[in-house]
Amino acid sequence: MSYLLHKLKRRLLNLALAVIKRHVQGQPNLFVYTYDRERDNLTPITWKARGVTNQVDGAAGETSDASGLGRCVDVEKKVVVDVGASLGLTVAHFAKTARVVYALEPQVDNYAFLLDQIRIRALDNVAPFNRAISDFNGKAAFFNRESHGVHSLGDHNKGKVLSHSEVKVITLDDFWKQEIREQIGLLKVDVEGFETEVFRGASHLLKNKLIDSIIFEFSPRIHTLRGIPIDAPLEILLQHGYNLFRVDGAPFELDLQHLPKVCDLIALPAQPRCDAPAQ
Repeated sequence: MSYLLHKLKRRLLNLALAVIKRHVQGQPNLFVYTYDRERDNLTPITWKARGVTNQVDGAAGETSDASGLGRCVDVEKKVVVDVGASLGLTVAHFAKTARVVYALEPQVDNYAFLLDQIRIRALDNVAPFNRAISDFNGKAAFFNRESHGVHSLGDHNKGKVLSHSEVKVITLDDFWKQEIREQIGLLKVDVEGFETEVFRGASHLLKNKLIDSIIFEFSPRIHTLRGIPIDAPLEILLQHGYNLFRVDGAPFELDLQHLPKVCDLIALPAQPRCDAPAQ
């Protein structure tokens, strides 16, 4: 009975949100956001019940959850590069202590919300760029999906593709030469299974250890769908002398028998190391 009541409440809420959505769409330049006080997350409403309902206990945690990414990295007064900045949730978190945050987001709607995040929060240490990072310079077709968090430079297993667009693309090495030209304290990469290309286009930075720490999304299922080795991004980092850790600080070793669907990993140069938690 409680399950049926829960479904009924969600259906009624979705109907109510649909009515509000139609009203808001008729108001020029009006956008509606939700705000999570505990996590300090400012997010555009999705107009679905899940967008205005807190996640239930026991549900799978999000990747790129900025509130839980600080155990092994320190960005205070450092340079942060956020590749796949999306709506700006991680950008806002890093901007609290970083000296400067370079936020790169290619999807046009996400980029507009990122700019809103910067304006609303008055983040004067964030430099936004409407670009994709890959292993070449130029332009590329971009896959726009129904969910803001799964747009990408190619096809994968998550989200229905609604449209295609053209985006500007640059390698991280060349972006660094043009805009940064100093040590990067943290590189965050969340590009829906295309992290391999990001790292391939950052060979100069990785080889010369110009990145102190890397937080990235590891997506074995998408790698399989794309026909690339499951460990493709890991191998690039290992070849350049970076060690891999889970976000809790424990060393990460790839187990082909127990692959995660998706998870966040941390890469650090061989020295210094991230201390694993006490057993």
